[in-house]
Amino acid sequence: MKRSSQFHLTAGEMSILRRGALARQARNEQAQSVDKMIARGDSYDPKDLHLMGLMGEYALLVKLFNLPYTESYFVRDQWAGTHDFTINGVHGEIRTRAKAGYSFYNLTPQMRSDVGVVAYLVDGITATGRVAFAGWLTKEAFAENCYVAKERYPNWKGNGYLIGIEYLQPIESLADRIVGRMYLSAQ
Repeated sequence: MKRSSQFHLTAGEMSILRRGALARQARNEQAQSVDKMIARGDSYDPKDLHLMGLMGEYALLVKLFNLPYTESYFVRDQWAGTHDFTINGVHGEIRTRAKAGYSFYNLTPQMRSDVGVVAYLVDGITATGRVAFAGWLTKEAFAENCYVAKERYPNWKGNGYLIGIEYLQPIESLADRIVGRMYLSAQ
């Protein structure tokens, strides 16, 4: 089993991320955009979805990689085809889920980013501020080993592809993939 890194976000950090989630949802509403999880029938509060995603991004970039928090980076136009992060030219996507056990999910068998990171809420809720990482993978590993979610899980809502957690690398090794002094690039 892969080792996971776990982070507890403070009340102050959670407050910042809640404001970011509200700002992301406001942008979606202005663009009249509907989150794909809600569109497929999942009963999520869109602000909670944004908060969950921001928690994974923040835990990876600020807590694990010690990069500075900037509101302009974390509250950006997510529908502009940007990646969740770009560090030293490596583009990445972070998938944060409410439960452990889910691996990386993508709508197509080809990831648009170089790497994918799998995060989850330790307690299954955003309120506790606890995030852990199951690991990361390359887009090549995803393309070679992904499967159609509905083929293995007939009750799966929507379309998309999954990959087993056995293909994830330990999160601690992601820094080796992103060599050199880390800097965060705005898209």
